[in-house]
Amino acid sequence: MDLMVDGEPFVIWGGEFHNSSGSDLSYLETNVWPGLEKLGGNCYLTPVYWEALEPERGVYDFTLTDGVIRQAREHGVRLVLLWFGLWKNGQSQYIPAWMKRDPAYFYLRDIKGDLRECVSPFCSEAVELDKKAFVHLMEHLKETDEQHTVIMIQVENETGSWGSVRDCSEAAEEAWKMPVPENIAALYDKNGSWEDVFGTFAGENFMAWALGSAVQRIAAAGKEVYPLPMFMNCVPADGGIPEDMLPSGGPITRLHKIWRAAAPAIDLYGPDIYTPEFKKIADDYAAANPLVIPELAQNKDSASKALFSAAAYNLLCFSPFGIEGMIIPLSEQDLLSQLNTDLIAPPPYAGEILAEAYGILKVLQPEIRKAQMEGRIMAFLEQGEDQKAAGCVFETDKYTFSVTYGDGGVTNHMGESGHRRENGPIGGGFLLRYGDDRFLFCGIACNLGIRAKNPARTAFTVSKKEFYVKDGALTEGRNLNGDERNFLVIGSKPMVLEINLYTRTK
Repeated sequence: MDLMVDGEPFVIWGGEFHNSSGSDLSYLETNVWPGLEKLGGNCYLTPVYWEALEPERGVYDFTLTDGVIRQAREHGVRLVLLWFGLWKNGQSQYIPAWMKRDPAYFYLRDIKGDLRECVSPFCSEAVELDKKAFVHLMEHLKETDEQHTVIMIQVENETGSWGSVRDCSEAAEEAWKMPVPENIAALYDKNGSWEDVFGTFAGENFMAWALGSAVQRIAAAGKEVYPLPMFMNCVPADGGIPEDMLPSGGPITRLHKIWRAAAPAIDLYGPDIYTPEFKKIADDYAAANPLVIPELAQNKDSASKALFSAAAYNLLCFSPFGIEGMIIPLSEQDLLSQLNTDLIAPPPYAGEILAEAYGILKVLQPEIRKAQMEGRIMAFLEQGEDQKAAGCVFETDKYTFSVTYGDGGVTNHMGESGHRRENGPIGGGFLLRYGDDRFLFCGIACNLGIRAKNPARTAFTVSKKEFYVKDGALTEGRNLNGDERNFLVIGSKPMVLEINLYTRTK
């Protein structure tokens, strides 16, 4: 499956705006877009806030939506819109003010009976209002977005039940006492109560069904009007975060079976990855559908993970969160005051190397995808606590390639040092095989060793050429010979090397 834009496969190399950046068009134009020009992404993710879209019941205001779409067109990029409707991070912070004040729209309750700041998925009236607003949004996009600037929609954001494994409101309790719906029970070939069918995990499966059913009403109605691809995001349960710190019932992989049955209008599910277990989580979600990473910790390792992900997965979206903070680093004090969190701004060079990685990937993506389909590409990413000791081995018919990680001692085409900085990025990248003796080696903070598999022969280098991106094309740089030929080492900035080999009898 590919994400098709203007009839061609499209991979999103971009980022997600901070939650509040899109609420002020002047702020975007002054503080966000100038930095994104430097980053060079092709698509960005930004919220559509229900509270701003429908400030009065039945009165719709598309000023912000139209404005951010206009700005994206002016800057030559696409958009993914995030519908901040009933649920955002397991809460209902973005429902309209008139709705928050109205007790008719009831919130879910925890096991103690205490109210949570989250509308219950069993509040049918609230779900219907979300559906109507979402349909108005999709109608408006269909009528006004003639250039198809918006290419995909995220429905809600990190749905789930915060602080309680399930909703215990009056309506939820009635549903809880009913047998598991037939279509869900059939998936597990077992009938009975939620506890009969799911045992220890009954509560979260119950919430997955309830939330999925509500989301289906919303997404299906919007897709009927304008069938853009639709996806949902979640914080993975196996990402090193305690279970009680996650919204229960969200579309994590172990609940995908229920979610897909309850919400068939959703095309894709993607993880928000903020923990070190990047590869483990990405593997998990890539096994379920093409990989969409709508949120990712924006840090020094983002570029390495981008190069790895492009080669390792059928990737549709790579999007560090708070992307404007990467390319225009804020002081720690400013960042804390704006976000009211304990996040630390990434080092200044993080945005620079991500921009270089994006430049390479936008050019090489067609070749990468073709090599994936033909089994000619091998991806690597530095993982584990003892990172410098980590490594991997790739085999072809003629050669054994070993990738290790550590400091590099090369210079790039601009004469800048490629040494890995102190606390620099982890190693990551890929090796692409063009033929028996011709390869493309692309990565960050890595070293490549080569030996002939036939013990009676020795591998030699015919040539090693450096390539870099200029004006949107891969440009041939230095022919690395002499001292430079002897080291297949890449430092803390992305580099592309073409390697031509041959073997000779000893």
